[in-house]
Amino acid sequence: MPSGFKVGAAVGSGIVARAAEAGGADFLIAISAGRMRNMGLPSIACMLPICDSADATLPFAEREVLPQAKVPVYVGVSVWSMGQESDRVISGILGMGFAGITNFPSAMHFSVGMRRVLDLAGLGLRAEIGMLRKARAKGGRSIFYCGTKEDARLAAEAGLDAVVLNFGWNLGGADSHTADISLDEAANRARQVIRLVRRLRPEMEVYLEGGPIVTADDLGFVVRHAKASGYVGGSTIDRFPVQHSVSNQIAEYRSASETPGRRTPEMREAAAELCRHGVVGQSDAHARFATALVRAREGRGHIYLVTQPGGDTSAALSMLMRRAGRHASVVTLDLGQVGSAHQANSLIFGHERNAPGKSGLLQSMADFAVLQNCQAMPEFVRRKILGAMRSNTFQRIGSRTPHPLRSRLIFTSDEDAPGDWGDAPLSQLVYPSLRARHGDVRPLFEQALETFTSDRRFPDIRPAAFRVLAAHGWPGNEAELRNVAAKFVALPELRVFEAHDMLLLLQGATPKDDRTTAEKAERQLVLRTLTSHGFHKGSTAKALNISRKTLYNRMKRLRLS
Repeated sequence: MPSGFKVGAAVGSGIVARAAEAGGADFLIAISAGRMRNMGLPSIACMLPICDSADATLPFAEREVLPQAKVPVYVGVSVWSMGQESDRVISGILGMGFAGITNFPSAMHFSVGMRRVLDLAGLGLRAEIGMLRKARAKGGRSIFYCGTKEDARLAAEAGLDAVVLNFGWNLGGADSHTADISLDEAANRARQVIRLVRRLRPEMEVYLEGGPIVTADDLGFVVRHAKASGYVGGSTIDRFPVQHSVSNQIAEYRSASETPGRRTPEMREAAAELCRHGVVGQSDAHARFATALVRAREGRGHIYLVTQPGGDTSAALSMLMRRAGRHASVVTLDLGQVGSAHQANSLIFGHERNAPGKSGLLQSMADFAVLQNCQAMPEFVRRKILGAMRSNTFQRIGSRTPHPLRSRLIFTSDEDAPGDWGDAPLSQLVYPSLRARHGDVRPLFEQALETFTSDRRFPDIRPAAFRVLAAHGWPGNEAELRNVAAKFVALPELRVFEAHDMLLLLQGATPKDDRTTAEKAERQLVLRTLTSHGFHKGSTAKALNISRKTLYNRMKRLRLS
């Protein structure tokens, strides 16, 4: 930051004012937008007919902020509520000990047409400048909120002390909107305003506020190209930090209460083994399922695994079929891919020896025979398999000779085992849904990110964002989670990922400003190139492979000059 760079805090309560001053704020501005934020409303609510601006601002500014402050305190006043008593009101404010006033709420937040109407009625920016000049004449300092170069010109010509170049309501946060301008555009606008003000009134201070400037890095980018006197933070100093810190603190306390229940050594070892097979987790449901897998594997009967849509059953199957000291032999048949009952019967039981090429699954003598999607199993095939499990033998098609059932059968299905299989030597396991394992969502998500890429630094995902992730219903289980992780990897680079960002991601939206028109894209390209070359026209033209004259014409057409 430039030497002597000042930071002001636009506040709405005593506690925020104290925190801001403790953090090194050079001055405080008590405004109605700050009070609205402290009431849980967005800043823009100060523009609505909710209450009188003076009634919303002066009481807390006088009682909460001014008595505790050791730095200058300014108060926001509006010409709309002053009427004919502006001299008395201004004198009263300065008499209380405030350093000066600012024009807030302001007509600058309205459209051009609305501002013109207000100016004609004596309630526009010119009236606000007149109000600030009165404060200056009475010995107070004047800070003028403005949004354009022309507004800043009026303030400089009026001899005011400072302007706050406002880029619009801040983007980001839980009650956010998309940015009206980019950081490149903000840098360009600030550069033009500061150049104008320095020429007309060199001693006048120019502060930046709002719009795309949310983080310190955002501010650093703008002031590298526009040598501002300082920065004024509103939502970025109170609403964003409070929303994020409180929600993240609650999330951390909640996580502390979700420590795993008491587990036996068997459960701990089983859970660790399931993690090694690829299903990471720390929930009790994860540990119970892992223990059930180990017990079923060490038993003698067949296994019926009830799956979940999108669940990762491959890891569970791998754990079931692990053999100490050697690799198990496995044959697999997906009944969901079989076209008919006759084909299913043939593929499972096979034909007699005199029918070449008709070997069945049960003839393979593999350690495990896996029948997937058994909800699609034909009724008469189901009865034959039940008989095979009961007798531990099977018969090939076209033969009455019983053959020993040497393979251990593993069935997977999205339905429970048939009711008449209850007396078969069979263990049923139910793969727990991700919703029942919400404590596993975070490690699974982090694992998914690692599988997608290992060379990119991801943003800091805040605890509250993981709480949003864990609270999601996950009807698609692990497959849905991997899809969300893939979308996350494809996001533009963000420094911090908050709860509201995660909500947008789960809803299918992208937490970024999406501009698509050709002119906006061209404007952004020229701006990015200008800022990356320090607004040096020759270097910019060379980088864009155009002449300086073409660059000037393009800047004029794109309203960048």
